[in-house]
Amino acid sequence: MKNHLLPAALLMLASAPLLSAGELPASYETRSEGDFAFSLTAGYESLHVYRGADSSMGSANLWQGLDVEYKDFLHFNLYHGSGTNSDYEELTPSAYVHHDFGPVDAALGVIWYHFPDYHSSDSVEFYLRLSHDFKNGISTWMHVGYNEDADGWYEELGIKYTREITERLSLAPYASIGFSQHYRGPTGSDGLDNLTIGLTAPYKITKQVSLTPAVGLALPLDTFDGDNELWGALTLSISF
Repeated sequence: MKNHLLPAALLMLASAPLLSAGELPASYETRSEGDFAFSLTAGYESLHVYRGADSSMGSANLWQGLDVEYKDFLHFNLYHGSGTNSDYEELTPSAYVHHDFGPVDAALGVIWYHFPDYHSSDSVEFYLRLSHDFKNGISTWMHVGYNEDADGWYEELGIKYTREITERLSLAPYASIGFSQHYRGPTGSDGLDNLTIGLTAPYKITKQVSLTPAVGLALPLDTFDGDNELWGALTLSISF
């Protein structure tokens, strides 16, 4: 197993003073209502693991993200990641439309995986995602995606439990299992792909700013010939 947890763990320890228990000050401003909502994120990962695979080539990853939501219907995301000690660089836009049907929230979207230094690795995925948030803090989701360049399918079932510790701090363990059909290349088989488990600890600095330490473990299964991956991360998010 490759262990990339230590660097991120040091960052998490360095942020410990921010993670003290407490209540949100009454002076925090409420975000104004409007058609658009925005969020900016920046983070450090000791390893960039995506669907069970080490995407950053064994290197730590510094990444940034932009999210734009329009009228609770159309969502746009732009992700940029860059390996600190590898050739990994990714600039991936995605967009989806979504609607809450009551028992399930449905999203239909597209992702363009773009690697500026390795255009031959670019690919496009179309997907359907169904999710539901229960009142007891449990969230579940199902993802079905078709990658036209690989001519393969990837499906995922996931569950997350969010427990509020204080007004500022929550703990959210999660688990997901992936299935794939010819997704890992022309020789890829059909069946179980990977099992991923993890823990995040979102901390509200203000109503608009949060800091989230996280750890994760990914295990390859039948259709994915990869390594066990252990990593840590720290993410800063700002919404407005």
